[in-house]
Amino acid sequence: MKKKNYKILPQGIFDSHCLQYAIMNAFKALSEPASSSCAFATKAETKWQKIIAITPSLQNFSAGWGSDFRISTLVAADKIIDNLVRSYFEVISEKTKFNYSVSKIQISQMKSVNFTDSVLIFSLKNKAKTEYYDSADHWVCAIGIDENSFLLACSWVLYERGTEYSEQISDMGDGRYFNNKLDFSEINNITIYGNQIYIITKA
Repeated sequence: MKKKNYKILPQGIFDSHCLQYAIMNAFKALSEPASSSCAFATKAETKWQKIIAITPSLQNFSAGWGSDFRISTLVAADKIIDNLVRSYFEVISEKTKFNYSVSKIQISQMKSVNFTDSVLIFSLKNKAKTEYYDSADHWVCAIGIDENSFLLACSWVLYERGTEYSEQISDMGDGRYFNNKLDFSEINNITIYGNQIYIITKA
């Protein structure tokens, strides 16, 4: 079937809020995986407002630069992102039934993650190839794994697939959904920012 692309510009196509959507997809996967996106967005609206309120250089995300804070040293940029991700989950944990802890892991640890009460968020480089697109720099949430790939909740796939867009439920029995995959062969320093891999755990 030939892919049909939408002709009207959808909300968000110009911006680079993929980090914030990876955060919210992680929160949804851990808290209400079976809820529709619209129902969850209504309930979680104040969470979104809070993470936007604490986001520095918000114009960078809205202009399409994302988490590139135009800082010359990677060490300084990594510190800002690290503090930001941890702060996001601090505000998300406020007045919720569960707490959400954040830990950094290495690329070599990704395939051994226990996804029972956890998900991953990480940033792909522009050399990464997912099932449905060749990535630009882009944050995604991995909700689980199958035999040879990570199952991704990705905020960009809808734009790529148009009317062929679909979501599948994972076989892990946790009710989580995914819309893209990243093969294990794509897990390396060429395709992933090694200092920007986080495991989010519900406790």
